[in-house]
Amino acid sequence: MHNHHDKRRSGSMALAFLMGTCITILVGGYMLFGPQGQRRRDAIQKFVDDAEEKLLHKMYEIKDMSKEAYESLVDEVIGSYQDVKELTERQVKHMKARLKSRYEEIKKRAHESADQARKETDELQKRGNAQSSNNNTPL
Repeated sequence: MHNHHDKRRSGSMALAFLMGTCITILVGGYMLFGPQGQRRRDAIQKFVDDAEEKLLHKMYEIKDMSKEAYESLVDEVIGSYQDVKELTERQVKHMKARLKSRYEEIKKRAHESADQARKETDELQKRGNAQSSNNNTPL
């Protein structure tokens, strides 16, 4: 008899968990896709883009950053968003996980930016050298 009671109790707990999960999904869906959903998604994307720019800038400065150093940097950058009222704790955690999972992509973009900056610097130096040699020719 006692075993039958335990089965009913575990079934009730599973049902309660399932209902709680469904409610969470519904509320989250309403928050992101309801009447104000686009505004919320745009605000979240603005924060993600801003954090990504900060990460790119730091990676550009440091050059060859390890994945561990990158993840620490993500923690640091995302930590500055903990108190932003437009973001929930869950959204901040999601941003952090999303950025951490994009290490290779962001590293590649940082290297591309560095390569582009070097090319532009080289081009400016060539132009400067060409102008100074033109100015030094006797008339």
